[in-house]
Amino acid sequence: MLGRRALRATASLALTGGIVAAAAFDYQRIHAEADISAQDAGRLHVPDPVPVVAEPAAAEDAYVFPRRYLGTVVPNRMNTFGFEINGRVSKIAADIGDKVEAGDVLATLDQRRREAALESAEAGLARTRAVLDLQEAEVTRAQTLRGSGTITQQSLDQALSNVQAARADVEAAEAQLRNLQIDL
Repeated sequence: MLGRRALRATASLALTGGIVAAAAFDYQRIHAEADISAQDAGRLHVPDPVPVVAEPAAAEDAYVFPRRYLGTVVPNRMNTFGFEINGRVSKIAADIGDKVEAGDVLATLDQRRREAALESAEAGLARTRAVLDLQEAEVTRAQTLRGSGTITQQSLDQALSNVQAARADVEAAEAQLRNLQIDL
């Protein structure tokens, strides 16, 4: 008894053979009818030849296939920059991708707070100078009174100490003013 696989192979082979035989029979029948009809017409009709033009093959550039890629474009060089002082940016002069040279202004900070701080420091310096003038006048009075014996040496020493503290305050206010002027 043949197996299932062998049975299928035999059936396929028989079906293929039948199709080939039918095609061969049909081919012979069509050509036999054409020969008979050509003999009846007295001659066999042959079509006129088609003219052919031969041209040499020309070398052309290769066909370019458009390509698309997903990704992120990253520059070769990238610089980060920042300000020496804190503040709010009021104007941006350069945009992403712009070519800039050394020394070009890229952004500007809002100067209103710095200008207000500078004016405040100038007023503070004027106040500390006024305090120093007052303390120096008190030392002059204390020295006169100490010479007449009206005040103690401790009171004179206190007046001299107040002058030194006022001078230190003036120096600190001047340094603060210089720092603010540098920031502008």
